[in-house]
Amino acid sequence: GFTGGALPANGGIILALEKHMNKIIEIDLQNMLAVVQPGVINMDLQKHVEALGLFYPPDPASELYSTLGGNVSENAGGMRAAKYGITKDYVMALRAVRPNGDIIRAGKRTIKDVAGYNVAGILIASEGTLAVITEITLKLLPLPKYASSYMAVFPSVENAMNAVFKSLSSGANPVAMEFIDSLAVKAIKQKLGVELPENAGALLIGDVDGNVPEEVAFQLNTLEKSFKENGCNSFEVATEKEEREKIWYARRN
Repeated sequence: GFTGGALPANGGIILALEKHMNKIIEIDLQNMLAVVQPGVINMDLQKHVEALGLFYPPDPASELYSTLGGNVSENAGGMRAAKYGITKDYVMALRAVRPNGDIIRAGKRTIKDVAGYNVAGILIASEGTLAVITEITLKLLPLPKYASSYMAVFPSVENAMNAVFKSLSSGANPVAMEFIDSLAVKAIKQKLGVELPENAGALLIGDVDGNVPEEVAFQLNTLEKSFKENGCNSFEVATEKEEREKIWYARRN
């Protein structure tokens, strides 16, 4: 596991499900949900539902190879957490097997499920210590029609952090707002050869999205204004997919 969650530090069993339990069982377009096995790769589900006009927001940095079962077991976050939340916010129901072999079902295929114990909530982030998750029902959203990425350069960490608070209190609602300090910038440049500002004290990078261009423009304008009021040296925007991926490459690595 990318975060070391699959290491049996105190002994025990490693149970690998990615080769034999890796099917997308159902995409329910009417109720906007997906039923998947735990070995499905996060990015594979994202691409599958986006082709249908839907959206699965949680996107951990390891989305290209991390499984949804692992994401649920560790309650993975992701870059889009600022606006859309993390894995627990999208798990509607789980099927799991307890150590004694009992099969349990927790949660329902409905948004309003308030009766009884929140067993699914207990299983999320339990890291395999309570049960083996064998089926996951996930909430989906409509796919936003427009999106842009941004990168802001600051002279110091303090400037960047003040800019975060200022922009959010000014009405910005970014999909993501990720932080990279000067030491990480130097390491990324040296290791990966990525072109980043030479003397950046800190970077803030992220995304904004919306269903109309004006919504995206408002978010970007609010961010840029707030950032520059807090010492931002430059504010770069990318709308094309290739340019957006360049901005995110540094953060994901």
